[in-house]
Amino acid sequence: MIHLVTLFFLFSCTLYAQTFTITPQTTIYFDKENRVTKTAAQELATYLAPVIGEMPQYSAVQPSSISQRKIILAGSDTTVLKDKKLSFALHRLKEDGFILYITPDTLYIVSNNDRGVLYGTYYFLEKYVGYRFLSPDFTYTPPPHKLTLQPVLDIQEPAFAYREIFTTESDDWKYAVQNRLNGRLGHRTLSKYQNPRFGRGINIFNMFTPFALVPDEKYHCNGQLIYSDHEVQQIAAKKTGEKMAELVPAKEDYLYIQHEDRNSFCPKDGKTAQEATVAFLRYGIYIARHAEAAPGHRFLLEAYQWTRKPPETFTPLPKNISVMFSTIEADFAKPLKAPENAPIRNDLKAWRRYTDSVIVWHYNTNFSGYFQPHPNLYALAEDIKDFAKLPHVKGLFLQGCYETPKSEFAALRVWVFAKLLWNPQLNVDKLIREFCRYYYGEAADAVYAYIHELHRTAKQLHQKLLLKTPPTAPYLSDAALDKYYQILDKGYAKVQKAPLFKAHLEEVYASLDYVRLLNCTDEKKRAVSRKRFLHFLQTHPKIENYAEGAQIDSLKQIIHMKRQKPKAPKETRGLQEGSEWRDFQEYTLKLCCARIEQDPKASDKIAATMRGNQGEWGFQLDVNTNLPKGKWTIYARAKITLNPGHTLLDKSKVALFFGIYPTLIKGAWFIAQFTPGEYRTVKLGTIDTRKTDAGYIWISPPENDIVQKLWIDRIFAVKQN
Repeated sequence: MIHLVTLFFLFSCTLYAQTFTITPQTTIYFDKENRVTKTAAQELATYLAPVIGEMPQYSAVQPSSISQRKIILAGSDTTVLKDKKLSFALHRLKEDGFILYITPDTLYIVSNNDRGVLYGTYYFLEKYVGYRFLSPDFTYTPPPHKLTLQPVLDIQEPAFAYREIFTTESDDWKYAVQNRLNGRLGHRTLSKYQNPRFGRGINIFNMFTPFALVPDEKYHCNGQLIYSDHEVQQIAAKKTGEKMAELVPAKEDYLYIQHEDRNSFCPKDGKTAQEATVAFLRYGIYIARHAEAAPGHRFLLEAYQWTRKPPETFTPLPKNISVMFSTIEADFAKPLKAPENAPIRNDLKAWRRYTDSVIVWHYNTNFSGYFQPHPNLYALAEDIKDFAKLPHVKGLFLQGCYETPKSEFAALRVWVFAKLLWNPQLNVDKLIREFCRYYYGEAADAVYAYIHELHRTAKQLHQKLLLKTPPTAPYLSDAALDKYYQILDKGYAKVQKAPLFKAHLEEVYASLDYVRLLNCTDEKKRAVSRKRFLHFLQTHPKIENYAEGAQIDSLKQIIHMKRQKPKAPKETRGLQEGSEWRDFQEYTLKLCCARIEQDPKASDKIAATMRGNQGEWGFQLDVNTNLPKGKWTIYARAKITLNPGHTLLDKSKVALFFGIYPTLIKGAWFIAQFTPGEYRTVKLGTIDTRKTDAGYIWISPPENDIVQKLWIDRIFAVKQN
């Protein structure tokens, strides 16, 4: 951080009383032959045009032809700066920081890297001109006015070196840069998501899944590699080097070293998770040291699920190895400082023993329903402020809805949290109000009131927000939805003749309509929501998924089906839903190769189905994100129908297979145990999520021609004392 007293002393004598006015005659100069600063000059001229009446000229710096009144954009080429004090200050800026310096005849936007010049340019357009870059398809343009600027020294540095919001909207690299984001993980590292005119982000290449690196099953163990095996380390290092040669990572990029995405470790690596974590760390260090082309490059080691807690003892990690720490087990309705989340925050703090560089992988959506209202805005803002106080936290990756645009408050989340990633001291409530004002027009107060009521209701009901919170949560009851609709309707009445703001408000309605169509049994209410929601989908044809891995076409089928409120299973009588038992209807399951069908015998009149001759694990329920820690007995409501021509001997054949992966619980139920065409409760097993490494519950058809179709109405879990 630049010492502000020093800078004040350096610049105090040069801050004049005269103002600087930008006119069409003002020339914008940029670093010679620099594509990024040229883009900054083009963008600045383009956005200034509607404000000052005409586009100013821009040109590469030619010292002999610099005009009297000028704007200078300078990044890595600081030789264009004639002001030695600016050059001195630049060398002390954090990466991506910039200085905006206004004198009576010059506006400087300068940085120690090219990306920072773009950040400074968009910051100037927002703060000093009045633009708001609110979404990829909507920018607020201020009305024409005289642009007279007071002398100022405005120094901006980011709180976090790595800043990424993993939401479909910020796949648009220009929009990400406009909001001063710099991270690019996963699919964003591919060329079609890059835009060289707007510079280069910090890429995290996460293509190195362990089983892809080492496919030979003799090296696999309990859903993971045997990370302590020297041959495994050698093979992984060799393959990583080959992959790096294809990718050609820059020095500021990261190579992400992962374990398999399941909460299980190999007993050969250790008797406890912390012992196995040591093996994984040594595996990662070996790759970083021995992969060809690796020297000098940065690596990220995953701290996720079983590797989240650091070892009791270990040596400090090499300087080129950082840690990617995941908060996947958190209750996202509360900040990590809350008692319920304290173990996660304690683990994050403990990693400082071994590294001074951690990127936190935090979460910003509901993966079982991207449109579902998700009241975590204030908790997440508190977390960002808290992370900024931890000296070893150098970056933040916020995973939101990455599969489809227009998820719940997607643009608001990018705009507000991008601001906080740069400066966590900003007031989140003021930022939300500001976004609403520009994005929703005269409906702004109604949307702001809805946001507050949503968060207030969830807090009052002590609502937990897990990674996959079902739409049956109490804060989304039909009575609560009525209250939310009433608030939004007041805003809707004000924007009916303002098509743009009306369309933006309909994005908010889509969240409530989505929940009502899944939960409500009142056909009049559902008809109103169905019409509006289908119009929303028609207006936004790029929407492909409504939940992680769940395609929008299946949701379109569901919302046309009649639904009834399901009764509690007899196994749960007298128990409190949510805390003592949990219900997972067909639309909350991950369905691979299964389809949704109307079924009057199902608890809600709808079921998921597969053909009996299929063998895929078509019905799945993620344990880690759906069940809190504890001991649970798992049941399913299932039925079968049979093809004609079966015999008595066929009753000994399998009706369905089931299991809890990757633990050893698995089994089958047989045709003789069913009355064809009737549902029965099927017990799948008991698991203690505090002790076992359960990943997900699965059910599959028998893969025979006797069973015509397998129907799954619901999966439910009952907590054991």
